[in-house]
Amino acid sequence: MSAQRVGAVVAVAVVSLLVLTGCSRPQFPRNEDGAFEGTVTSVREDGLDLRIGDATMRVDTWAVCGDDTARHISVGDELVVFADRETFDYDAWRILTPDGDPACPR
Repeated sequence: MSAQRVGAVVAVAVVSLLVLTGCSRPQFPRNEDGAFEGTVTSVREDGLDLRIGDATMRVDTWAVCGDDTARHISVGDELVVFADRETFDYDAWRILTPDGDPACPR
């Protein structure tokens, strides 16, 4: 098989994977302000998992919390997350407590 043909096969496989992954992800409900509300189920350096109903949303928190997410957010916290959908997760641009306070003060 030529290098061009191998490249084309790989490109088709990658695009197919991205399309299938995007189509199979759950649609999370937003509140009246356009945010997601849920409970934190895990925390990473620059991200978290947010349980919304029966599904879990993976959230990239770097733009809001930097690499200090675990300093400010814990498993079990209730959060209001404003985020945009990306290929494999949601990029948060604002994270609040239920009282409306920033979850990651800077």
